[in-house]
Amino acid sequence: MIKLQKSPSGYTVSNHVLSFSAEAEELIFQGTYTFVREKGADIYQTLPTGHCQRFPVRFDKNEIISCDADSRVWLADPLHEAFISDGIEVDIEIQKVEEATEVIIINCLDYAYGHSLLKLCNLHRHNKSNPELKAVLIVPQSLAHLNPPGVAEKWIVKTSQSSLRMRLINFDSFVKEQLARFSEIYISMTPTDLDLSNLDVESLFGVKQFGFNRFKETPYQVAFVLREDRLWLTSGWLNWLYLVERKLGLKLLLNYLVRVQASNYRKLARILSRQMPDIKIVITGIGKYASFGNLPDKRSAHPISEEREGEWLQVYANSHIVIGVHGSNMMLPSLLAGACISLLPDFKIPNFAEDQITRYTEDYRQAYFQRSISTRNTPRQVAEHIYWLLRRSWHGDERPG
Repeated sequence: MIKLQKSPSGYTVSNHVLSFSAEAEELIFQGTYTFVREKGADIYQTLPTGHCQRFPVRFDKNEIISCDADSRVWLADPLHEAFISDGIEVDIEIQKVEEATEVIIINCLDYAYGHSLLKLCNLHRHNKSNPELKAVLIVPQSLAHLNPPGVAEKWIVKTSQSSLRMRLINFDSFVKEQLARFSEIYISMTPTDLDLSNLDVESLFGVKQFGFNRFKETPYQVAFVLREDRLWLTSGWLNWLYLVERKLGLKLLLNYLVRVQASNYRKLARILSRQMPDIKIVITGIGKYASFGNLPDKRSAHPISEEREGEWLQVYANSHIVIGVHGSNMMLPSLLAGACISLLPDFKIPNFAEDQITRYTEDYRQAYFQRSISTRNTPRQVAEHIYWLLRRSWHGDERPG
């Protein structure tokens, strides 16, 4: 964690925490990222938090001065573009839980829901290692419904998750005004490569994980986790059309592809119902375009209410298996459900396994119950995975001989 120091211009940090050799003058809270303005120049560098621990960026208003080549496209360029943009103004709600004078700021803002979730998991780490500090959680609306222990305040940034790519023009002044209320302030470095095998899931998310000993319980429950911009398409040409749609924004083409995905899920549901007549299938996720007949449909369009978010948590925690396409906000479902199947498009192979949270400490059990398979698998092939996961769940209790 990084200790903040008061300065004539607001707040700064010790020079030794910087990624690039310089003298720190002022912190700038842009939203997802926090920057350090260097003394004597209009040059900035990222505070080593989140992904910027591993991929620091140094820049001025005209250009990027230094960054890791591997992160230029997905981190450095968007970060710099946001910094020099006009930005957007956001509403920020403060929810006070208890009084505190010594706090640690855990900034969970990110344009990717999964990244926000991983940043939040740092709360468990700080509650154990720094119990004398109370947390101030800065969260997007998608995490506002959570009320974990060890939190003094929640600052809820009321804008869409995707808008968190942008510069939040009133965020810096808001944060600095609020920090003046505290006597000692630290910032969590919010690493996203945490060991979550001992995460206190119930205290953090308010529900118990589906226990391994529940796999024999019937009726089986399978939850489909859907999005209408992350699609299960079984052929190469359909996936090519999807990439074309993402680039050009062709609404009619997207509607067609969403219907193709819905057809795949309906076929999967019919196969599973024939194999296991008492199986319960629940539809969750974002979007309301396609129909799923008589299946319980708990999808929601934006904005998603806190009540619906809480309802989804209950569904996942009571599901034997969750299934969805990589990028369909699968992290929390994979953590709560008994097993997870992630459908991986070819173009997401570089991001393999990034959408699941490891929940089993035993290697064999982990490999058996959390799977990534290609979106090219047909509904019948996916049904085979689900069927044998359920019928032979005792495999997860075996050890190699």
